[in-house]
Amino acid sequence: MNLHRFFWRELTLVGARLYDRSDFERAVTLVADGTVPAERLISKVVPLTEAPAAFEALEGGGDVMKILVDCTDDAQGATR
Repeated sequence: MNLHRFFWRELTLVGARLYDRSDFERAVTLVADGTVPAERLISKVVPLTEAPAAFEALEGGGDVMKILVDCTDDAQGATR
């Protein structure tokens, strides 16, 4: 990784720890065969304009598991 470029572009790096390839393969299998209902993991899909409120909801806890931010032009104003 070119760290100079990374910092120059002000990128954010997010990593996962304690998981290896076999863990991710197992997770994909569990979702694919319906053992884990993926639709229940996503609490809400919001347009980019609602991202700040989505982050506040995540920080607030409660019944929020995951909120997806849809950055496409078509998503503006649409929520699920």
